[in-house]
Amino acid sequence: MLPGPELDKVRRINKSNITGRGTAALALSLFFVLAARAESVPSDTARVLDEVTVEGRSRRLMSRDIDGSLHLNAAEMAGYIQTLGEADPVKFVLMLPGVHASDDYASGFSIEGSNYSQSLVTTDRAPIFFPYHFGGIFSLLNPRYYKEVTLHRSFPPGASTQRVGAFLEARSADGIRKRPEASLAVGLISSGLSASIPIGERVQISAAYRISYLNQLAGPLLKSHDSRYSYDFQDLNASLLWKPTAADRLKLSISGNRDNLGYFDGGYENDTRVRWGNNLASLLWGHSDGRVSAETSLAYSGLHSRLGIAMSGLTASLESEIQRVALSTDIRFTAPEGSRHEWRLGGGTSLAWYDPARVGSDWAMVTGSDAGTRRASESEVYGSWRFRPTQRFMLDVRAAMSLYSEKRYTRTFPSARVTASFFRGPDTFKLTAGMQPQFFHQMGFSEIGLASNFWIGSREGAPFERSWNFSAEWSRQWHGGDWETSLTPYFRWIEDELDYGGGVFDLLEENYDPYRHIVSGYGYNVGCDVSLSRTAGPLTGWISYSFGIARRRYSDDPRRWVPSTHEVLNGLKVFLAWRLNSHWQFGANFTYSTGRPITPITEIYVISNNVVLSYGARNTSRLPDYHRLDVSATYSFQTGGRFPLRHSMNLSLLNAYGHENVEFTHFRYRRSTGMLYRKNAPSLFRFLPSLSYTIFY
Repeated sequence: MLPGPELDKVRRINKSNITGRGTAALALSLFFVLAARAESVPSDTARVLDEVTVEGRSRRLMSRDIDGSLHLNAAEMAGYIQTLGEADPVKFVLMLPGVHASDDYASGFSIEGSNYSQSLVTTDRAPIFFPYHFGGIFSLLNPRYYKEVTLHRSFPPGASTQRVGAFLEARSADGIRKRPEASLAVGLISSGLSASIPIGERVQISAAYRISYLNQLAGPLLKSHDSRYSYDFQDLNASLLWKPTAADRLKLSISGNRDNLGYFDGGYENDTRVRWGNNLASLLWGHSDGRVSAETSLAYSGLHSRLGIAMSGLTASLESEIQRVALSTDIRFTAPEGSRHEWRLGGGTSLAWYDPARVGSDWAMVTGSDAGTRRASESEVYGSWRFRPTQRFMLDVRAAMSLYSEKRYTRTFPSARVTASFFRGPDTFKLTAGMQPQFFHQMGFSEIGLASNFWIGSREGAPFERSWNFSAEWSRQWHGGDWETSLTPYFRWIEDELDYGGGVFDLLEENYDPYRHIVSGYGYNVGCDVSLSRTAGPLTGWISYSFGIARRRYSDDPRRWVPSTHEVLNGLKVFLAWRLNSHWQFGANFTYSTGRPITPITEIYVISNNVVLSYGARNTSRLPDYHRLDVSATYSFQTGGRFPLRHSMNLSLLNAYGHENVEFTHFRYRRSTGMLYRKNAPSLFRFLPSLSYTIFY
C-alpha cells in the first residue's frame, strides 16, 4: 500500500489533465514512486499494494486497432469543425481517408465505391435505418452522448445484420462515473442538454436531448425568389447502466428522433413535405471474467417516413415503414498469456416487418397482392479464429452461414473473410479476401439518400446482393507511433446491386408497385487510398488522396458499362487540428472530389405549359468538381466555485472562400414569360457560419 506523501502525490497526479505524452510521463512518475518505496522496504518483507486507477482524457483524434478498425474520438473532434453549431461524428468520419459523400446534402457515406445503404450505422447494437437529420447535414449521433465511434471498412464478426459495405458503430458509456457530469450546448439551429448521473457505484443514468429552432431564427435565409424551406427536428438518447458484479453489466438504451421538412417550389407550384422518425431500443448484457468476454443483445429498430406532394391541384403521398427485432450473442475466448490462438463464436436471428410503399392520390390507391406489410427473417451463425505463431505473422479467419427467408423466397449464403498480417519493425502488411451478402436494400427517388427512400427485403425480382472483396494495406508508424503512412489498394466485385428506375410521378399510376421499377446490376469497384497522418502532438491531422472507379451494368441497359452514382474518380482531403494552448484550438478541413455522375437531360418539351424531360443513358454526365474549405476556432476556459465548470465557444466557417458547389441541375418554365431556363442549384454551404456555446460540469 502507498502511505503518506507518496499516495498524496499519486492522487495529485490523477487529478491533473493528462494529454498526449503526459500519460507516459504519469506512468513513469508512478514507477519511480513505487521504486523508491520498494527500496525502503526490506527484501524479506511482503507488502500488498492497493489498486491505483490512472485516468485521463485522451487528446488523440483517431487510433487504429490491430484489425484495422478506426476509433474516432468524437468528444475531442467536437472542438473543431462544426455544422450550424453541431459537432457530428459522421461528418468527422467523412474527413477520414477513403470515405466520401456525393455532396453536402448526402445522407450517408461511401467507402471503396459502395452506395449509402451498403453501409450500416448502429447505436448500442441497434441498426439505424436512416441515421440523419435534414439532407445529411448532421446525423443522429450526438457527440455529447456517444463519445467514441468505430469505423470498420469491412464487416466484422458480431454485426447485427449483413451489409456488403462498411460498419459504423456508436456506443454509449459502459463505465460508471465517479461524479455527475452534464453539459448544455446552444447553437445556431438547435440546443441540447446531456447528463450522466451515477447512483452509487453500480448504477448510472445517462441522457441527451436536442431540439431545433431553425424556422424561428433562420426562416428568411431559407427563402429565395421562387422557393422556400421549413425544417424542425428533435432527438433523444437515454440509457440505464447496471453493473451487478465486477464482471457483468446490463444496459438498457433507447433513442429516437422526429424530423419535419417542407419545400415549396413556386416555379412548379410544388409543395413537398417529408416527415420521418426512428425508434430504437436495446438491452445488452455483457460479461468479462478475464477468460471469456460475451455480449448478448436484444434490439428493436423502427423507421417511419412519409412523403407528400401537392402540385397544380393534384396530391400524392407515399408512406413507408420498417421494423426489426433481433437477438444476437457474441462470445470471445480470451487467449491465456503466451497462447497463439484466439477463438470467437456467435450468432443472431431477426424478424423484420416492412411496408415499402403505401401510396395515395386524388384518384388512385395501391391495391393487389403485393400491397401491405411483408415479413422477412435473417439469421447468421459465425466463428472466427486468430492465429499468431510468431511476432511477425498473424492470420485472421472468419466463416459464417446466413439464412434469409421471405414468403416463398429462401436463400442461404456462406460468407468468409481471411486476413494475413505481416509485421516487420514499424511496417505492417495486410492481405484480405472475403465475400459478404446483403438482404435488405434502400432505394427511392433520391440519389443522395433522403428519408423518403424506402427499404425492401429480397424476393423474386429483387435478389440479394453479393460482394467479393480483395484488398491490401501497408502502413508504417514512426516517431513513436505519432506519425503514420498508409497505402490501401482494393477491388470489389458486386452482383445484384439494386437500383430504383422509376420517378416520383410514378406514385400517380394506378396500382403502384415499387418492385416493378427495380433494376439490378453488377460491376466492380477498384481504387487506392494513400494517406499521411499525425495523431499526437499540438498539431495533428492528415492528408490523403483517393482514386476510385466504380462501374455497373444494369438490367435495363445490359450492354453498357456506366459509372455508379457513388464513383469518386479523384478525392483529396487535408485536415489540420492545432491546439495552441489550454484555451485555444484551431481546425481546417479541405475537401476536393471529382463531380458525381448524373443522368443527363437530352430533350425538353413544353406541352400545355408542362415541362416534359427526356433523359439519356444512366450516369453518363457529371456535375462540376466539388471543393470547399472549412475553418474553425474554439476557445475554452474554466470557472471555479462550488460548481466548477468548463466552457467552450466554437466558431466555424464552412466553405470559407465561398465556392458555389453545384448540387443538381434542373429546368424551369416560367408561364408569365413563356421562357424555359436552366438552373444550377448550389449548396447551402456558401459562407455558412456556425456558432455554439457549451458548458460542461
